Amino acid sequence: MSILNDFLDALQKSEKTPLQKFAAELLAAQKKSIGEGIYFAWDPLAAVALANPNAVSTTAMSISVTEYGPQTGRTVANPIRPPNAQVATTADAALFRHDFLAALATPPPAAAATQPNPPTVTPTPAPVPPPAAGANGPTPAPPSATPAATPAQTATPPAPAPAQPPKH
Repeated sequence: MSILNDFLDALQKSEKTPLQKFAAELLAAQKKSIGEGIYFAWDPLAAVALANPNAVSTTAMSISVTEYGPQTGRTVANPIRPPNAQVATTADAALFRHDFLAALATPPPAAAATQPNPPTVTPTPAPVPPPAAGANGPTPAPPSATPAATPAQTATPPAPAPAQPPKH
C-alpha cells in the first residue's frame, strides 16, 4: 500500500491525538519517498486487515521462509506444496486510508486503565471463632480452605545489608 502526498496532507491536517502527531512527524521525514510514490505501508496495511478483513482480498497459497543464502528470512510462494496461508493479494486503498486514519485519531484510554500491572488487593480472611462445645464435647472446626501460615511463611524477610564501598 503506497502512501502518497494526499495521505500525508490529510494526516497533518488532522493532528489532534499524540499518535496522529507522531505518525505525521514520522511520515514527514519520508516526504521525498512519499512524493516519488515509493513509500509503502505494509505493516499498517496488515494491522488494518487484521481489524477489518474487508480491507484486503486474499488467496490461499503455500508460503515458506528462505533459510539459506542472501535471501534468508524472505517469505516466498511455494507452488509445489499445498496452501498453508491466506495471502493478501489486493487492498482497498480507500478503506485502508479510512480505517488507518480513524485508528490514529482514536484517543488513548484513560491513564488509570493503561497502567501496567495494577495493584491487586487480596482480602484477609476473617478469623475463625473457636468451636462451640456440643453435647458430646467440643465440635471439631470445619476444614479451612486456607491452611494456617507457619511462622516461616509470615516472617518479614531481613532487610538487605547496606552496600559497602569497594576496598582499595
